[in-house]
Amino acid sequence: MKTHGMRILFIVHHFFPDAFAYAGTERYVLNLAKQMQRMGHSVRVLTYTLTDSSEISRKTEGSCQYMEYTYQGVSVISVSHRYLSEDVSFYINNKEIESFLREIIFIHPYDVVHVAHPMRLGSVVNVAKSQGIPVVLMLCDFWLICPRGILLKPGDVLCSGARDVRKCTEICFDTSLEGKLERRYKEAQELFYQSDVVTSRSRFLRDIFHENGWKRDIVVDTLGVDYSVVRGDVGRKYDDRSRITFGFIGTVQHHKGVHVLMEAFRKVDLPNISLEIWGGHNDSNYYEDLKRLARKDKRISFKGKYDYEVIYDVLKRIDIGVVPSIWWENAPQVLLALFSNRVPAIVSRVGGMTELVSDGVDGFHFNAGGSEELAGIIRRIGRDPSILNSLRQNVKMTARFEEEAFEYEQKYLTLKQGGENERGFN
Repeated sequence: MKTHGMRILFIVHHFFPDAFAYAGTERYVLNLAKQMQRMGHSVRVLTYTLTDSSEISRKTEGSCQYMEYTYQGVSVISVSHRYLSEDVSFYINNKEIESFLREIIFIHPYDVVHVAHPMRLGSVVNVAKSQGIPVVLMLCDFWLICPRGILLKPGDVLCSGARDVRKCTEICFDTSLEGKLERRYKEAQELFYQSDVVTSRSRFLRDIFHENGWKRDIVVDTLGVDYSVVRGDVGRKYDDRSRITFGFIGTVQHHKGVHVLMEAFRKVDLPNISLEIWGGHNDSNYYEDLKRLARKDKRISFKGKYDYEVIYDVLKRIDIGVVPSIWWENAPQVLLALFSNRVPAIVSRVGGMTELVSDGVDGFHFNAGGSEELAGIIRRIGRDPSILNSLRQNVKMTARFEEEAFEYEQKYLTLKQGGENERGFN
């Protein structure tokens, strides 16, 4: 079976250099595109930018403007509306974007379109299918079934989804939006069922879609790690005199639960523990609130943004990672990075994280939002750091990213050759 020469178009709602260097889906697309190039394929990334800068030279096409550039050797085309619509991140399809795709993007031949995230660019599926180009849809969150994307009700209450959009209007939206929600739901299902292959980043995410009535085969990805930035186990050993650094790594957002972690940490009055918070933010008010809280505890420090290529330098400072999300987290890249360096993790008992971390084996679970329960885990480790020795030994090394890319390559190839639909990949 020849595998060289495929032309692959990747779709993602946000991309570099606008995105944080460690943003999960964006980083995944970049890694996969680069790997496909190494495997002999021609790739291009199509994204949408919300950045409005007069310093950036853009070409105009109808109601859209766009620019072409190269990022780390990957060809990128970024589109935006000349006049931004308030619904651009709400609806699935957009007639201006669809016109742009037909006039600019799909004048180039592609063998497959890989939709990593359809926000703002969902019309790509209609255009690709009208030209007979197969589509791979990757589920990485709940945006298709939840306009808010995170299945989180007001008051930080977890939601399991709603087949009836009237429930969405009753809980999260004004009743005047019911018509818009019905249109969105219809378009989302059309995109889902039009795609030739649907994959998921976790079993939990797949099951949520199935439980909400989105019935079709969904292939769960093999999660791989980019070992090019991994330096391996630093060989730490712990005893009752060890100082322990807990660490949060990622974008500092409310639904990531950083406030829960800080509340828990401040409940533990031990001198041998510290907390480092690594990552940028997109909500200044939330970030400043956290920093004000941290001023009362000198053991807590904010380290700011970091470069993905030197994530090892961050990981080697941390003895145990904490992912305190209050939403249905799926398969956060940070967990894969932690485990690739044999750093155990404490995670909320939600979403797909419990598929990666085994409670009491290579980390610990606690109920989402449960700062008291999390404080108990932090206190236990602080009083007996040697616990970390067995946790580190039990950390499961994940597959290499090349293995995951190879599986996608086989999907693309089968689709290119007119093979079976997603049922051929189970």
